[in-house]
Amino acid sequence: MALTVYKSSAGSGKTFTLVKEYVKLLIANPQDFKHILAITFTNKATEEMKSRILKALQDLASGNFSDLQQVLLSEFDGRFDAQQVASRAEEAYDLIIHQYSRFEVSTIDSFFSRVLKSFARELNLPLSYEVEMNQKLALTETIENLFRTIDQQPEVKEWLTLFSKEQIENDKSWNVDRQIEKLGNNLFSEAFQEGFSGQSVNFSVLKEVIDRLKAQKAKFENTARLFANKAFDLMNQYGLTVNDFNYSRSGPLAAFYALQKEEYDIEHKKRFIQALDGEMKWGAKKKPKI
Repeated sequence: MALTVYKSSAGSGKTFTLVKEYVKLLIANPQDFKHILAITFTNKATEEMKSRILKALQDLASGNFSDLQQVLLSEFDGRFDAQQVASRAEEAYDLIIHQYSRFEVSTIDSFFSRVLKSFARELNLPLSYEVEMNQKLALTETIENLFRTIDQQPEVKEWLTLFSKEQIENDKSWNVDRQIEKLGNNLFSEAFQEGFSGQSVNFSVLKEVIDRLKAQKAKFENTARLFANKAFDLMNQYGLTVNDFNYSRSGPLAAFYALQKEEYDIEHKKRFIQALDGEMKWGAKKKPKI
């Protein structure tokens, strides 16, 4: 059997193609779902793939015309007509729903973990073993290896040098170890992996992305400070003081004082959020109209 490899950039329809190939096998033989293995990299991708396959089968079973139906009819080239495709899609859907545990779409690590457990006795492993990653140890060793080989990676060296200078200019620690560790922890998150899945990012592209993000961050911070200043200007305009507001300086006004001090993480200012949502009054009892 020939090996078919699909290569394309993010957002170009790989998932549609993979779902189409999976469904095509099921239309040919609805029972085959028990003998098809689909592998993904993340749990999120697994759930998406399962949902897309089931949704495709439902759409085909309904008999409604769709791009997928058109493609399948073309590729079957007369082997099945639209009614037969709908009937077989419905049969495959019902089989999967009633034997969902046999619906094999899983992450690559889950697959290999199951393979290892199948040979646990032969490999002298405990039958109830669990696979865990020592994330901190792996990250520490990776960072140490990075610095050991830094002279062999001029682009990385230049990048870290520029980063250190920027830290010093912003009155922050020039020691990059902690920042690298912080970034490294993000690498283990599915959200980060999903964001960069299928993308090839070099240093020049990464620098452009960072420059754009810095510009957006500066714009956001400037707008936030303007809002805070406007709030205080309105207070002065109407002769209001902090005591006219609920909980005074520690109430909803706390967010504006934080922004004035260039502290932009105001999500934890609960009373400000409550006031925005209408769960708390802005004004103190003596100022009910605020």
